[in-house]
Amino acid sequence: MRALAALLLAGCGATGDPGGPPVFRPASGSGPFRRAPAESLPGGSAAPFVLVDAADLDEPWLLADGERLSLWVTARRPGGPRIERADAPSLAQGFGPLQPALDAASGPSIVPPAAPGELWLLFFSQGGSIGLATSADGRSWTRSGAAVPGAGPPAAVRLGDRVRVYFAEDGALRAAEAPFADPTAWRRLDAAPIPAGPLTRGLGRVFARAAPTPAGRVRHDLYLSVQGDAVPLLRFAASYDGDSFALGEAPVLAPPAARGPAAAPYGAGVLLLFVARGPGGTDAIAAALSP
Repeated sequence: MRALAALLLAGCGATGDPGGPPVFRPASGSGPFRRAPAESLPGGSAAPFVLVDAADLDEPWLLADGERLSLWVTARRPGGPRIERADAPSLAQGFGPLQPALDAASGPSIVPPAAPGELWLLFFSQGGSIGLATSADGRSWTRSGAAVPGAGPPAAVRLGDRVRVYFAEDGALRAAEAPFADPTAWRRLDAAPIPAGPLTRGLGRVFARAAPTPAGRVRHDLYLSVQGDAVPLLRFAASYDGDSFALGEAPVLAPPAARGPAAAPYGAGVLLLFVARGPGGTDAIAAALSP
């Protein structure tokens, strides 16, 4: 594990021979990331920020379809936290206004449908547990009442005919999974995909994604918000089975403070969103790019 982590330290992801053990080579997603320059954002933006509001914004979840971006965040309004959504035709054109998605909820994690007739799934934090809402269009949500056996904030990802939800617990990363067609029959994984340790101190928001590598294997990527020696920072972890991850020792983004990661393929690389103190004095959503 130490050797794999050392390779991740150099900014490596996972590729390799589908018939053999993983060979870690440079790949998009593991950074290092650079904060988005002004020329990559709409005119008048205070780089690297892409979404600023009078309320504190937190816990972004990002989906990309080509250049189009859909973003869900926790907005901490005077009446309590709620999940809101904003969309952008492209990063350069910027996000439109935030729209309410789900009241009295935070920590959004979205699993979009993969086939016609399937529902969108929204996992969220509420009262120290993880809840689920469903939608036909990704905009109007109905709480299902189903609860994942863990605490939030959740990080959900589809794995074939299953959906898996990662969450922080006692400094470790835990997980539970259920059939996508029946996201009520949850099974909690016995082993922690990332055990507690010095590199997971203050483990909070996690972002998960799974995608095929050029070699044809599915690579599981995690972006983790942890507490560094002085400021919050972001780490990257990778796995081929989704059950045991190699965790990089170096942050994927250089200081100053960054937390609440969300990432998606964008252009020839990866777009990383994160939370930082914005120009108006509230917590806002900022962007970074790799390469």
